[in-house]
Order: sequence, then structure tokens, then C-alpha cells
Amino acid sequence: MMQSPSAADMLQIAADAARSKGGEDLLALNVSEPLPLVDIFLLVTGNSERNVAAIADEVEDKMIEAGFKRVRREGRSEARWVLLD
Repeated sequence: MMQSPSAADMLQIAADAARSKGGEDLLALNVSEPLPLVDIFLLVTGNSERNVAAIADEVEDKMIEAGFKRVRREGRSEARWVLLD
């Protein structure tokens, strides 16, 4: 299955937002074949818990500004890892 145009747009917005807050080692995984409900996973490394939280906040803010809605957010309280859906 091919990724949707909006998935590619979302990836670009999220990657740009993550980089703007110091996100490193960005890795986009096309998982549309094995996971029909998901197109892409974007993995980003932060340097500290505070940095991870800032990256997650920026990605979420930029996605909302672009008209995409947040469905779920996990891991924010400790910020060792954060999952945005």
C-alpha cells in the first residue's frame, strides 16, 4: 500500500517541527504494508527529558496549526519517551 499524500505532508511537518527543537536521528519508517491503519512512524531522539517534551509539544502544535487533530498522547508525564498519534 502506498502512503497517502496527507501522510507525507504530516511527516514533513512533524520532522521540521522536531528538528526546530533539536530533535536528532530522525527516522521515518513506512509501515503501511504490515499495518493498514498506519502509514508512517517517525522516530526522533531528544537529548534530555526536557528536550523530548519540547519536541513533542512543538510537533503537536505544528500539526494542530496545519489542521490535523491529536488523537492520543502517551508518555508526556515522564518525557523519557512520548508517543503522538
